[in-house]
Amino acid sequence: MSFTVHGVEVGIKLSDDLELAIQTEHVIVSLFRSIEVDHCFANIKGGKQELASKKPRTSSEEEAGGSPTSIGKPNTGSATDGSQPQVAETKAKMTAGNPPEDSSNTMAYKAIKKQPLHSDAAVERYHRTLELLDASNAISQARATLRGCSTLIYDTGCDDESARRAAICSQLHSKPSVPNPPQRSVKVTALRQLSSPRMRSFLHL
Repeated sequence: MSFTVHGVEVGIKLSDDLELAIQTEHVIVSLFRSIEVDHCFANIKGGKQELASKKPRTSSEEEAGGSPTSIGKPNTGSATDGSQPQVAETKAKMTAGNPPEDSSNTMAYKAIKKQPLHSDAAVERYHRTLELLDASNAISQARATLRGCSTLIYDTGCDDESARRAAICSQLHSKPSVPNPPQRSVKVTALRQLSSPRMRSFLHL
């Protein structure tokens, strides 16, 4: 038994001015056998060079907005310490203003669309969906942009795959970390509770 995940996009906030974006087109998981990950494209965004032209935050803004590095840490302050608005701001930035809605396990499961392959029409619809997923991911779009640009490596006859991947990474750098966010999101802590205590111990969760 195996399943394939299409268009994986990950955005990680490293610090107040650094962000890590990782994208890959396919991940194939063969249960209890192997996990195959397609080529990964990663970018570090932010830092002094990118932030040099931006207006620095004033002390009053820091007090009102909270510390960006508090994301993912336990909230030991009051409900008005600004951590929740900061998390919402980060989600909106990583998803180009289209953050997913926080959901429970049950609500997220009910939102899953199933496509049973009981007829030729259903099989054709399934393959069209896969083609749409492959064509709409940021990596595929960046690859198409490079092919259409006469001054880039796709028209130079260069067979260096590393150079092509670097060019795709360069195209992705200016894009949001999660350009195609899901409609719903479930916290990892909630997903962990789905497994039995013995399974969580086996998986070191």
